Formats: sequence, structure tokens, C-alpha cells
Amino acid sequence: MLNYTIRRLLLLIPLLFFISVMIFGILKLTPGDPAVVLLGERATEEALELTREKYALNSPFYVQYVKMMGNFFTGELKSIYYKENVIMVVLKKMIPTLELGLTALMLAIAVSIPAGIISSVKRNSIFDYTSMTTALFGISIPVFFTGILLIYLFAVKLKVLPASGYGGSMFTIEGLRHLVMPAFVLSFTMMASTTRITRSSMLDLLQEDYIRTARAKGVKENQVILKHAFKNALMPIATNVGNQIARLFAGAVLTETVFAWPGVGRLAVNAIFRRDEPLVFGCVLILSVIYVVVNLMVDLFYGIINPRIRYE
Repeated sequence: MLNYTIRRLLLLIPLLFFISVMIFGILKLTPGDPAVVLLGERATEEALELTREKYALNSPFYVQYVKMMGNFFTGELKSIYYKENVIMVVLKKMIPTLELGLTALMLAIAVSIPAGIISSVKRNSIFDYTSMTTALFGISIPVFFTGILLIYLFAVKLKVLPASGYGGSMFTIEGLRHLVMPAFVLSFTMMASTTRITRSSMLDLLQEDYIRTARAKGVKENQVILKHAFKNALMPIATNVGNQIARLFAGAVLTETVFAWPGVGRLAVNAIFRRDEPLVFGCVLILSVIYVVVNLMVDLFYGIINPRIRYE
């Protein structure tokens, strides 16, 4: 497994290089002049030219790319708006994003996997129909609509939860009150997909001969379901959860924007509006690194849950 891990880590280098080029290219194709956005439309041509010279905005494409990448890795890449190191700005916003993402992940796993198992065991029951219908809504309804709906219900009408903002650490009462709605909204789609995949995988395995044999030998039903069936159903579930973990941190943009959550997703959106190219570049590149590293960890996890898989 060590050789496989090293090979995969080495493959990340060209992958991240390609991603960085794509990010930079998209930034340069975006209409508008960052100097005008930064100084305003009434700025003099002399001031605009000085700003372009300061941030190398008038240099050739490849020169700007090499300079931005070099400054990023040396820690000298600074945000145009915040006047601070891009990596430090992103890391400051990473704590709220981690709190939101990890809470949403734990909530989704705690609800979806038991719901999927129960739905497969009690197939065509009221619980099964209810959970599958709810899962269908979770997959179909956009995140921003669910967020606005919850804000209207719990913040405007019932007035039991704050509509938006960050209440501090998740280990405080105020922090938890602010965390409840965005965490649920972010986890809702993950709950839906994981519930459906868990149910589907379990239904396939519950029809296998070894399950019938275990039952015929008098093995307890809970052991048959959890030890024999669920253990072998973990592969597709782990794949789905792994992809969702990456999306939780890299795709929480809508949730953070709707709830004014001060995370990396909202930071990236604001940086786009401000044409803060160094900050946009840093945000997207760091989120891309998280995405590919999580997917690598999922691949390595396969060997733990299924000993038949060998990487050598």
C-alpha cells in the first residue's frame, strides 16, 4: 500500500498543475479590469496603470501565472482586498467551514445509514416509503431553496433560531444555535443520496445465499444484518460518503452564502465579486487540494474495509 500511496501522491503533482492552469485561465477570461474594480471607475489612468504594474496585471499570461504560483508556494501571494497573505486569509476562514462540514457529515451519517438499513429490512413498509420520498426531495430540491425555507420558518415565523451569521465556536450554545440550520441544509442532500445507496446495497446483499445460510444456522437477525450484510455493503457507501465529504468542504458555497456563514466558500464568492484574483486563485486551489486528497483517502480506505483489495 505504501508504493501505491506514493504513486498516487506523485500523480497529484501534474493534476494540481493542470487545475491551477485552468483556474488561472478562467480568471483571466473573466470580463472586467481588476484595477478598475479595486480603485473604482473614477480612478485616473495613472493610478490604474500603477495598480496594474504593482500586481503585474499587464504582464503576459505565462509571466503572471509563474509569478502567482511562485508567490503562492513561498507564502508571498497577498490578497488585493485584505492586503494579507492569501493562505493565512483562507486558513482563518477554514475553521467555520470545518465546523459546518464536520457537523453536516456526522448528522448525515447518523441519520442516513440507519435509515437505509431499516428501509432495506422493512421493505415496502410505511417507513420505507417515507424515507425514500424524503430522500427524493433531498436530491431534487436545491440547497438555496431549502435554506431560504428554513430561515422563513424557524427565524422569521417561529423566531427560535438566528437567520444567519456565525455565533462563534460550535461548543457554545450560541454557536450551536447558528450552526443548526446551515448544517442541516448542507447535510440534507448527503442524507438523501447515502440513504438510497445504503438501501440499494443492502437489498442486493440480503438476497444472497450466504445470508440465507446464516439465517438457517440460527444466527441472530441483528448479526446477520450488521455483521454479514452491512459489512459487505460498505464499499458503495464509502465511495458515496467519500465523494460527499469532498463536496462538503469544496461545495459549501451556496450554503455559506445563504446563511452568511464566514467560511471559505463565501470568501471565494466575495473575492470573485471584488475581482481579487490572488484570493480566488488561493481559495479554489486549496479546495481542489482538499478534494483530491479526500478521494485518495477513500481509495486507501477500500483496503481496510475489504481485505481482498490489494494495491501492490
